[in-house]
Amino acid sequence: MSTLTNGIDSYFYLTLATIVFGGIGLITRYAYKSKCKTVEFCCLKIERDIETEEREDTLAFERTPSSPSQQDQI
Repeated sequence: MSTLTNGIDSYFYLTLATIVFGGIGLITRYAYKSKCKTVEFCCLKIERDIETEEREDTLAFERTPSSPSQQDQI
């Protein structure tokens, strides 16, 4: 009976860690895509340079090669 409890405990902690880190990843992704200039969370205040980030994103988007199916249509 003890080994069954240990197995359940390990699955519980693995699931909990996956949910926590997945949530942190989603919050980070949302914060990056929101393009807010100032972000305040609890006692943490972050100010971002949005113009530079938008230029970098635009340049990165322009550099990505198009897929072969798009090249055939041209």
